[in-house]
Amino acid sequence: MTRLPITLSPEEGGKVEAEVRREVLLLEAARARDEALEAETRGDYEGGKRALRRVMEHLEEKAEDDDTLDEELRDLSIMEERMRHGELSASDVKYMKSRARHSHRSRMSAKDAIRRTKE
Repeated sequence: MTRLPITLSPEEGGKVEAEVRREVLLLEAARARDEALEAETRGDYEGGKRALRRVMEHLEEKAEDDDTLDEELRDLSIMEERMRHGELSASDVKYMKSRARHSHRSRMSAKDAIRRTKE
């Protein structure tokens, strides 16, 4: 479960900053990628798929019209589907490791360079 800092203003009530929420969720996605890759390395394809599915469900409920999180969700969905069909290639593994590594370092410009679709 993710816990986010809340800013409290008596006039406006509690509020979670969108950028903070986004970064926390992207870090969760990176951890799920790492977990899925570790499971895949052990031959535990079901465990890998579960890790991706779990974070995808969390992102689906939290994305709230955030383009970055929507793109992350689409990307995770592609990886989960490839794992489900046993079609995870060496280039997919490399891609997942790169995305996870850059998310852990929270380097947004580097993460933007490593995406399926360029804008």
